[in-house]
Amino acid sequence: MLLVLTASVLWALGSFASSKLPLPANPFAGSVYQMLAGGIGGILTGLARGEQQALRPSDFSTASWLALGYLVVFGSLVAFTSYVWLLSSAPLSLVATYAYVNPVVAVALGSLILDEPLTWPIVTGGAIVVAGVGLIVSTERG
Repeated sequence: MLLVLTASVLWALGSFASSKLPLPANPFAGSVYQMLAGGIGGILTGLARGEQQALRPSDFSTASWLALGYLVVFGSLVAFTSYVWLLSSAPLSLVATYAYVNPVVAVALGSLILDEPLTWPIVTGGAIVVAGVGLIVSTERG
């Protein structure tokens, strides 16, 4: 839990500092640097914890490999590169709306792809989130 909280704080600090630090002109290059640093950090942490001892890729299901591929392509390459580009092109308050929109998208995809149930409280909550993000976006442009 401490690692998740630390990651959230560091993500927020990095987003805030991005407007004050010299970054590569190409957002893809910035994404590559950040993903490499995160990947190397994750690998070193896993090795230090000895996690490689229990790793057996042959035990992973096809669905797991497909999910990993989806996360690499859409969750990292597309989404994160878009996020880095937005940090240099839009106000931080507008960019930060991703934190509210992503759960709504996740619920919608879960319902469409995995047949997860959509209840009225979930739909109502999603509508409130979308309306709030719409309000933020409209005030940023005005």
